[in-house]
Amino acid sequence: MFRIEEGEDGNKVAVRVADAEAASNCVIHHFSPEQLSRIYDQAKAGGGTYDRRMERKNELTPEERERFRVPGIHNPSDHTNAIHARLLTVEGEEYLLMLDMQLTPVATVVKTLEVLFSWIVILLLAVSFLVAFLASRMIARPLIAITEKARRLATGNYEPDFSGKGYREVQDLADALN
Repeated sequence: MFRIEEGEDGNKVAVRVADAEAASNCVIHHFSPEQLSRIYDQAKAGGGTYDRRMERKNELTPEERERFRVPGIHNPSDHTNAIHARLLTVEGEEYLLMLDMQLTPVATVVKTLEVLFSWIVILLLAVSFLVAFLASRMIARPLIAITEKARRLATGNYEPDFSGKGYREVQDLADALN
């Protein structure tokens, strides 16, 4: 928040009275006095409010681009900020309240979600193939055992005991063969 005062040259000057530096990429803290003065003038002309979407790559001079370089942001020109300014009058004094919010590009979020969902699909396919393989082995194992004993029976070996373990149908088949 800035208090608006009369400068030595008669122009309005924004003096910082309070701030909440919650984000390291906040552009408000990097504005020059001239930029603050322009925002004040535009808010005044706009009926007390000023909104601007600031795409850094298109609107900054090389000097401003260097001033906007914030630690942790590799390429400051890739970010877009929304700035809202509102003129307030409190007890006869004029204030300029400014809010800044970084807008994350939707394409980046979509790409991240695509990669995440791709890995989830791959993982789910692998788990489903494993479960299907194990289930088929559990179902087929008693049938393979009965088939092997039936082959021995067909060769004349009448000693095999058809014990049907597992499913009801397998037990019924073992009983019939016994």
